[in-house]
Amino acid sequence: MLEHPAVPAPGDPALAARVAGLLEGTTVVLDDQSWGLDHGTWSVFCHVYPEADVSIVQLSIDETQPPAFHFEVGRLLAPLRDAQTPVTREADAPAAPKP
Repeated sequence: MLEHPAVPAPGDPALAARVAGLLEGTTVVLDDQSWGLDHGTWSVFCHVYPEADVSIVQLSIDETQPPAFHFEVGRLLAPLRDAQTPVTREADAPAAPKP
């Protein structure tokens, strides 16, 4: 059984606002109330950043959207890469296409 991280991420409202601004005009919405980090994110980053002293942007994959949509989201979020902000996707991504 997975346990929640011992050092919870404090959140970063300024970064959340920046992400929302970068994605303005898309259908991507900011959920700042309920989700927290997915286990696929914190189970890795708690080892990489055990002090939880770095902001992480976690996105959910929208399986109703085509690949071009997700590519565009990545392009819009490129400034975060330049600022060395880790961006990860939630583990609830669709499975790989069957051959």
